[in-house]
Amino acid sequence: MGGQTIRMFVPYVVPSIRYCQGMGALAGLLLTYVPEETAFWMMVRLMSDRKYACAGLYSPGFPELFKHMAMHDKLLYRHDKKLYKCLQAKHVQTGIYAFRWYQGRFYEFPKELFIRVMDIFLLEGRKIVFRVALYLLMSHRKEFFAADDEKALRIARDLRDDPYTKKAPDAAKLIEKALEVNLTRHELAKVEKDYEESLKDGKR
Repeated sequence: MGGQTIRMFVPYVVPSIRYCQGMGALAGLLLTYVPEETAFWMMVRLMSDRKYACAGLYSPGFPELFKHMAMHDKLLYRHDKKLYKCLQAKHVQTGIYAFRWYQGRFYEFPKELFIRVMDIFLLEGRKIVFRVALYLLMSHRKEFFAADDEKALRIARDLRDDPYTKKAPDAAKLIEKALEVNLTRHELAKVEKDYEESLKDGKR
């Protein structure tokens, strides 16, 4: 059972999901460290366990993914209101840069960063994903404020590279700084509850 087989059979165990590119990165990373059967059941747990809630990142309509991006917007507003308003004014839409961040847990970034994010994610759940996303934006706030609309969008899309050195960020330093983002489980739960209540209100 290789990575491709895992991606093919996990949807049989968790019928709500469909294969997406981000799943391949997760399966490949697990296979680097554990036997194939263990990797398979770890993938199943990532999809089905509420702690990880990954199924909604890959199911039709991507409900969990859109919830993550809505929560991202709310959290950015709470943690750096000026930066949030700057990005809005310059038409830097969250989905343009953060869709793959949240669906693939930063698998398109340098592998060391992807590994570190997943290591913490397996331990404590999704909080690290939001922390890294917020830090990536807030650490480039000066560039965003100084940029015109087109350049601001380009900065957001290219956060995998340092804007000055054009090199990949140091994973250990990035994680260290991201962990300093004062984000609590209580705050995450509140933002998530607000989002879910807004959906209910929209259906009434």
